[in-house]
Amino acid sequence: MKRQVPALVFFFIAYILLLTSCNKEKEITDLPGGNLPAKYIDIRDSTFSPASLTTVAGTTIVFVNNTSASRKLVSHNSAFFDSVIVNSGKFFTLKKDIDGNLEFHCTERPATIGSITFTP
Repeated sequence: MKRQVPALVFFFIAYILLLTSCNKEKEITDLPGGNLPAKYIDIRDSTFSPASLTTVAGTTIVFVNNTSASRKLVSHNSAFFDSVIVNSGKFFTLKKDIDGNLEFHCTERPATIGSITFTP
């Protein structure tokens, strides 16, 4: 019986700790800053939607290929990107913390040009 007392005390303390830890309230903190919401550009057969966009530098831009074929996006400003292939039904994500203008087109439709203005 003497050996059982320390074991019972140990299990009793463990049980109490388990109960108190399960009921502990979670503290929610609101940290400053955070991610900017993403902007989406749909790649369509002969257009971009929207064709032009103005947003803050650092915003995530998601190019979504809504065509039945792969599209090669070509940037007119290599500070943002050079070129990238976006497969059908897939997307390309661009996030740069620089301001400036970005014009782009698809090699399949060079006359269709899109533009993004990134402001400070």
